[in-house]
Amino acid sequence: MSAIIIIPARMDSNRFPGKPLAMAAGKPLLEWTWLQAKKTKADYVWITTPDREIGRFCQTKGILWRPSSKDCPTGTHRCAEFMDQLTGPMAPSIDVIVNWQVDSPLVNPLWVDKLIKFVRDRRDRDLVGTLVHQPGGSWGRIGGLDEDKNVVKVAISKGDTIHPKDQNRCYWFSRASMFGSMAHIGIYCCNRFTLGDLGWLTPTRLSKVESLEQLAWIERGVSVFGIEVDEFSKSIDSPEDWEEFKRVVE
Repeated sequence: MSAIIIIPARMDSNRFPGKPLAMAAGKPLLEWTWLQAKKTKADYVWITTPDREIGRFCQTKGILWRPSSKDCPTGTHRCAEFMDQLTGPMAPSIDVIVNWQVDSPLVNPLWVDKLIKFVRDRRDRDLVGTLVHQPGGSWGRIGGLDEDKNVVKVAISKGDTIHPKDQNRCYWFSRASMFGSMAHIGIYCCNRFTLGDLGWLTPTRLSKVESLEQLAWIERGVSVFGIEVDEFSKSIDSPEDWEEFKRVVE
């Protein structure tokens, strides 16, 4: 069986238009994320995009890519569309899919390998694995991360002897501060059956309020589990985040 990483990318971002092709140290953000994804043990790494300029860039670099519809409401729907249209000898072998957000170029590839192993070992339908980090001390001691609405917080169960399978289940996500919560890193992993189900889900009222698609999954009975990692990788959500990233790589 095979694992695939799909990186959904689009130019039309409300907070940072043109983000995938913004340049740092001679490479656009899309390429930085793609190079990081290539370091994992996944068998394939593809880009899916509705934008011609992203497609042209992928062609010049020899990056595997596939056009997607402009009507996809989320990156997850874009990934589901990709898998639904995938043909060829590789298609039947894929059992695990990773949705790697284009704005997460600093995610450790070893973390993604853990996600793939978790999903493959569990084999559950309606199960999604994601990444979480428990900061040291209280939220207030890590530079006001709890007040940053671009950093999603997640409430997680530690499980017990009666319900061992509930260990690390994510019960809620929010952009607001939540006491005792963990920081969420927006990489998602599931099997192809679960992705097919997610591709049919429409936003719920609560998911619209928070602008967090994973709330719609939880409301519809999908089990989301957090794989804890030892560092926090902040996504690039604004031009200010991009300038900080450039200082790191340039």
